[in-house]
Amino acid sequence: MPVVQFLAGRSIAEVESALKASTGPLTTVREHLQTALDMLSDRDNPDYRNSIKESVSALEALVNAILGERDSLGKNLKKLDEKLKMGLHKSLIDGLNKIYGYTSDASGIRHALADETTSPDREDARFMLISVSAFVNLLLVKADKANVKIA
Repeated sequence: MPVVQFLAGRSIAEVESALKASTGPLTTVREHLQTALDMLSDRDNPDYRNSIKESVSALEALVNAILGERDSLGKNLKKLDEKLKMGLHKSLIDGLNKIYGYTSDASGIRHALADETTSPDREDARFMLISVSAFVNLLLVKADKANVKIA
């Protein structure tokens, strides 16, 4: 099997796995991921900007559920490993913060549009959905290994 075909299949598997795992108290995570997928895959009127917003909202909802605290993703990511000792490397948390920062910057992905905007495209939205799905899957496994109960 060619590498590109294998990786494309793994990308789909990450999204499907995150959707399946997000049940019970994590239904909001699933709803955000499904909405992101729907907006990305709408052939007639794709909405890449809001697909990215929904992907990040899924990650924010998961981190809030794991911590049992409702706050911004940026603030709760800082608390995540220090509070729960899930074995997350500092660079991984920094990477999540950078992705969150990408969606919060002046280009207006998560905020009001700035005067000079660069509209996200299909590749941006696809990257965000797949990356967030992979992070959702990783955090769920890490939480389980650390015996963190998600309410």
